[in-house]
Amino acid sequence: MISRRKFFQAATLGSVGLTLGSRAVASSANMTAQAVLASAGTKGPASSGYSRMFPGLKPAVPPSPQDVEKGLHKLGEAMFDPNPPQIGMEENKPSSPPAGYTYLGQFIDHDLTLDLTPLSHAADSADDVAQIQNFRTPYFDLDQLYGGGPNLSPFLYQKNPAQRTKERFLIGKTSKGTPADLPRNLQGIALTGDPRQDENLILAQMHVAFLKLHNLVISSRKEMAASPHYKQEGDSDFAIAQRVVRWHYQWIVRHDYLETIVCESIAKKLEDMEKAKRVAPPVNFKIPVEFSMAAFRFGHSMVRNRYDSISHTQKDVTLEKLLSLTGAQGLTPPGAQENTALPDEWRVCWNRFFEILPTTSWINRAETIDTKIAGTLHHLDEPHLKQFSARVLGEAVEPSLPVRSLLRGFRAGLPSGEQVAAEVARRIPGINILKEGEIIDGPHKDILKNPKYGFRNNTPLWYYILKEAELEKVEVKDHKPQYGLSLGPVGSYIVADTMIGALVADRDSYVWSAGYPAWQPTLEGVSAGRGKSMANLLALVSSADDTEDNCDQP
Repeated sequence: MISRRKFFQAATLGSVGLTLGSRAVASSANMTAQAVLASAGTKGPASSGYSRMFPGLKPAVPPSPQDVEKGLHKLGEAMFDPNPPQIGMEENKPSSPPAGYTYLGQFIDHDLTLDLTPLSHAADSADDVAQIQNFRTPYFDLDQLYGGGPNLSPFLYQKNPAQRTKERFLIGKTSKGTPADLPRNLQGIALTGDPRQDENLILAQMHVAFLKLHNLVISSRKEMAASPHYKQEGDSDFAIAQRVVRWHYQWIVRHDYLETIVCESIAKKLEDMEKAKRVAPPVNFKIPVEFSMAAFRFGHSMVRNRYDSISHTQKDVTLEKLLSLTGAQGLTPPGAQENTALPDEWRVCWNRFFEILPTTSWINRAETIDTKIAGTLHHLDEPHLKQFSARVLGEAVEPSLPVRSLLRGFRAGLPSGEQVAAEVARRIPGINILKEGEIIDGPHKDILKNPKYGFRNNTPLWYYILKEAELEKVEVKDHKPQYGLSLGPVGSYIVADTMIGALVADRDSYVWSAGYPAWQPTLEGVSAGRGKSMANLLALVSSADDTEDNCDQP
């Protein structure tokens, strides 16, 4: 039987093959990342490393790195949410993004980055982050969905016997035989282009939704011919369907997700940022570490300890339960001969996580973005750590998620929040940056002020980004002003610049279509934009799939 660790490492390249049993049918040792990227349809050379968005900013050299790390341990441990919102309190946060955006962000992150460097080795490439291997392409090309394509990742696909040119994704079945789960081998390991897609139930179900979207598109000549720009010379039906799915996903990232999570001041500049990058497209684009190790980790604070409802039968659901309902964590009981299918009643109803009409009173809202992390996520237990932590032999893994994030950023030589804020303010005059008193005010004051740790005017970048979001004020009609509903200007700039850069750097993205900017999504409702595109896409998949029954019940 292939071990989960070996499967994880091989699947990151999209080149391992597994049958529905446990037999490996391809070896990653004989495949290169470049060949896999080529088979997945990515054009041009792949960028395997990372970059620095602010290469001229050098972090202060601490008098004692050991003291700094002690301070980071204390700070990370203190970033614990002692009073999470009670179930049913969503009416107090009427403008918070629906909770689905938390997991859409995780889905997007898994499309852009995968760094397997153990924390103990995080400082090895600090001087040259280009040496850090990124096992994902730095584009919105859904390589975590498509893997290496039907040729190099055949374990993801089924051939339609009636129409051999149409490769469809395999869909796993629930305990009642409903096609609504990730496909799995006999050990319960999900067959995906990236095993992280099975980290929690909501993310896994979102992956299933995209599998179904591809199958819907490739089964419809109408959808594949809805725009003259979908078919290029020599394209197979699979390549056309893949382009349709990718472009709609890219549109959602740009016009729904990004506009939802950035602050108003940066949202107004997104179009200009995109135009500027099209004039001077990024060359040899790589994901910046300021994004991967700091800014885009804001989503950790949006995770809730409990969710009101994931379906009309499953209510008051804990995060721990959502983590356990995966092949990686608990679907397969010890000693079982084959995987236990996902219980049918645990299928996710998307109108609990996105504002799909008709709306339901049970919709979950994301936690506010702040310097507090939900307890279950803050301190993962040993079974969860073993499954998803890359480590070296004999290494003691740090169980605190915030501590790991803070240590990784420090060891990689990230500049401070103050340094980055000053540079962003230089690039975008007029934005608000935090004053020292605003940063240190709050429950972490004693740690941030302690001269031994050196955090005065030298705030860890990830913490700064969470703090400015915590203080980002939003006026809401008929309600008191609210905070933490979006990123602040510095975090918004880093996330927006990276995402738009990834979109423009990919010459096969919709922004380089001959029809752009005239091209609009052709799938029903997806062109709606902020707060609607992802909801409408999920509604489309659900309406075409009779497995999504009973999700309209209150």
